[in-house]
Amino acid sequence: MPRKKKSDTTNDVKEKPAGKKKQGKRKTKSKTSSARKRVTRPKKKKVIKPVFIKPKFIGKTGVILSFYRSDTRRAVVDFPEIPLSHKSYLIGSTIEWVHPKNISKRIIGKVIKLHGRAGHLLVRFSKGLPGQALATQIRVIG
Repeated sequence: MPRKKKSDTTNDVKEKPAGKKKQGKRKTKSKTSSARKRVTRPKKKKVIKPVFIKPKFIGKTGVILSFYRSDTRRAVVDFPEIPLSHKSYLIGSTIEWVHPKNISKRIIGKVIKLHGRAGHLLVRFSKGLPGQALATQIRVIG
């Protein structure tokens, strides 16, 4: 038999079709590898904040400026005695309006939020205020 030259030799490797990919088995997590390792982070240092005592506003008087969106239960109120930086502490406090002529008529409300940049407050009253309540005094009772 005649000898084959190196150039005549061909590799007898079968080529795979281009469209198909080899599908292997799905890897399943073993019971030992599923447990997560806890990452330890450095603890934050506790910052000691200075003690701030909330100022007491009981007995301070203010003025009803207007009704809020023509709703007589909500009013825009100003407390000129209280500085602007402390007015946010009034949120949640109880306000009382007393009728100027008939002292037995009282309407109680709560401060909801600040209103605008000038430091006015929005108060929701239990009943609707009469029109005579505009520009009259109110008092903080709690």
